Amino acid sequence: MEEALESLRKDNIENIVLFVGDAVRYQSVGERLFDYGPTFKTVAASLHTPASFASMLTGLNVPEHGVVGFSNVLPDDIVSLVDLDDWNTYFSAKEGTMHEDMHRIFQMPESVYLDEAEEPFAWIVRDPGGHAPYDGYDPDTYDQISETGPDYLNRVAGDKDQIKYDYDAAVESSLDRFEEAIECIYERGIEEETLLIYTSDHGELLGEYGMLGHNHVACPELVYVPTTFVHPSLDSGEVDTSIRHVDLFPTLAELLDIDISGQ
Repeated sequence: MEEALESLRKDNIENIVLFVGDAVRYQSVGERLFDYGPTFKTVAASLHTPASFASMLTGLNVPEHGVVGFSNVLPDDIVSLVDLDDWNTYFSAKEGTMHEDMHRIFQMPESVYLDEAEEPFAWIVRDPGGHAPYDGYDPDTYDQISETGPDYLNRVAGDKDQIKYDYDAAVESSLDRFEEAIECIYERGIEEETLLIYTSDHGELLGEYGMLGHNHVACPELVYVPTTFVHPSLDSGEVDTSIRHVDLFPTLAELLDIDISGQ
């Protein structure tokens, strides 16, 4: 990652797009994601969305930031990507089940669509990704269309072919939306000043070990997620080295020349 970081230091990055596809495991991504930019196998900080998000946005491990569930709030004395001085920080304006909890956990009321974000900005979206019900979210609101995740998993349990088909479709839909974000940045003409990142909060089990979902004991399918950096100066492809969720915020702080040494 140091080589990519060195390249980006010369490009005066001013804007960050952090696109988090929920429950996208590394084992299920392929050439399409690798083609966007350097893609690193990443060690998730947790198997639970709020804890992983807090680690990604603060660079702290779970015991340090204390966010372990959707009922928690990030302490005011912890600096995160959503409250940087001199930057406009937003969650996506898409509402529904994907973002309601995020606004409360990070005490972050600001939300806009990407084409409305005022520079310099950090814009964050929690996308349905590969979260159950697979490919069962409204693309405009991120609300579940017809059934809950547990209802879906109970319905398809035992049908591995259907599970794999639906999960792959969900991940492809997530990448479609990420591609729309890339296109938005290019349409705005700010691709040189903007770093886009695709990652996930945790993986997903699709029948391995006789289990579905992600509320299980840690295993490779749950722990490893992809992280892809997209910028015109970066080469594409799968990278041999691994990174961690907690590496993201320190890396971005260095790129943006923000001092977080006290954290």
